[in-house]
Amino acid sequence: MTVALAGDLDMDTAERVEPQLTGLAGRGERELQLDLSGVTFCDSSGTELFVRVHRCCLAAGVRLRLCRVGPVLA
Repeated sequence: MTVALAGDLDMDTAERVEPQLTGLAGRGERELQLDLSGVTFCDSSGTELFVRVHRCCLAAGVRLRLCRVGPVLA
């Protein structure tokens, strides 16, 4: 499954999107891809979000992939 994130990824947006992303980890998919090409800003809250989602995916046996990482995140 691929999910595209867009806009700013900061404390507000990370809090709102985390339950949705971690919920996807438990749906029986083998891989969760996050398309980050539309992310225009990412602070430490966004980075921490990736770590928490990764841990949730590991627990569920799901591979997390960050795809199309743009210059903002690189």
